[in-house]
Amino acid sequence: MKKKTYYFSLCIITFLLLTVFSCKNKIDKKEITIIDDVVLGKPKPSFEKYLDSLGIASNVFFTKPFFYNTDQNILDYRIKFWYTTRFNFSSYSTDKTSHLGLFYTINKSDAVVGLVVIIANIMIPALVYDVDQDKVSMISQEYGYGGISQSVCISELTDIQSKLQSKYGIPKIVEKKSNNYYVLEGNNINAYRTAPDSLFAMLQNELYVWETKYLDITFFNGITDFNRFYDTAKNEYYFGKKQNSTSILCNFGACITYLLKNETQKKLGLDKDKI
Repeated sequence: MKKKTYYFSLCIITFLLLTVFSCKNKIDKKEITIIDDVVLGKPKPSFEKYLDSLGIASNVFFTKPFFYNTDQNILDYRIKFWYTTRFNFSSYSTDKTSHLGLFYTINKSDAVVGLVVIIANIMIPALVYDVDQDKVSMISQEYGYGGISQSVCISELTDIQSKLQSKYGIPKIVEKKSNNYYVLEGNNINAYRTAPDSLFAMLQNELYVWETKYLDITFFNGITDFNRFYDTAKNEYYFGKKQNSTSILCNFGACITYLLKNETQKKLGLDKDKI
């Protein structure tokens, strides 16, 4: 009888230990849910279908808002994005321009461990300038795509920073340093990093850093672009020199990055590459 009681007790203890260990390594998905209810750690091969299941919009865009008729292979400047409209504030949007957050995944072991949200201004329509005839035409009417500009007015970026702060609190760090940023080139997204002693480093602005138990969140508000302005009176962007007192500067390359912490990746079994 004592022997049976001993084995029964041992089974109960083993069960409790396994339960505690399992709970310790379990992560509530709410803790790794980010913008538009996206949960990180999902398989990369099916991630686009997963975004579709959440009702997240996607579209094809030109990766430049403006072309010359001498440019070759305009259709090579196209890319498909899933995107959020969370930052399309009515204060800065019209029927010809909107602000979107373009999704770009950070992958490891065939899983999505992070999401970069590239802040962009979408110009509708995208334009082509005919050098010989000094005339502008709208290629969006022909192809149905808007054109992306990564230069966004600083007041829009300030409002995005405020939205993030209202959700995650006061940033743990606000600093200027060498930062990663992402550039749409042709039909690709290329990552760059500003060198500490480069001109870009001198022009770059703040990096805001937040931490949760399982996530690192950063907002880089870009590099000053002295060639693009936003007219607050007309609610429109333009290239060139500052034209009036209602025009404000734009920053290039702003982005939000949501990333599972290394410890979180370990708990989810994403810390090792699969063979």
